[in-house]
Amino acid sequence: MRVLQLSKFYPPVMGGIESVAWELTEGLHRAGVECRVLCSNQSPQTVRERAPSGYEVLRVGSWGRVLSTSMAPSMPWHLRRLAAQHDIVHVHMPDPMAAVSLRAVPADVPVVVHWHSDVIRQRRTLKLIMSRQELAYTFAAPPELPDDRTTALRTAFDRTMKDPDFLAEAEKQAIEVAAMTGAEVDRLMKEIYETPPDLVAEARRVISP
Repeated sequence: MRVLQLSKFYPPVMGGIESVAWELTEGLHRAGVECRVLCSNQSPQTVRERAPSGYEVLRVGSWGRVLSTSMAPSMPWHLRRLAAQHDIVHVHMPDPMAAVSLRAVPADVPVVVHWHSDVIRQRRTLKLIMSRQELAYTFAAPPELPDDRTTALRTAFDRTMKDPDFLAEAEKQAIEVAAMTGAEVDRLMKEIYETPPDLVAEARRVISP
């Protein structure tokens, strides 16, 4: 059994979530369960280290904190890569950065959510801020496009993103392919437009202080 612990931070950075994540990881490690910790760093550098007990801790570089949340833009990429190497991802919530990153976990890897408390306001604001990164490069068509053509374009795009030759060429060029479907983009845009005005204003203050 290989368990990936996803925590906001990790000791020596201390807090309630960090303490529980440490106790669980140490206990599992003593019981013979292979563990690895993925968390945010408190500096821009990504650091790989060994805990005194022997398991690996990967601290992902962070640009700083927004609403008490570490802004670690490469977290989804690291989570996607490491999750594929483990049998379970154990995520310690609430952590808006982790909530955004969980989209990157492969569908065949189980995710166990350990909910410690609640920060709905911060999560929704961060979701709005990070949506620009989730969308990245988009393909758009006119709003009047007939439904059958929309379906044809989306089907062609989805098939291309799974095409073995396309993926092999992307890998040769070191290009990461992590595409969203048209339906997923629709859902994300709906969430964005349903964000309450006060949270939109809060996000605007964070982005352009």
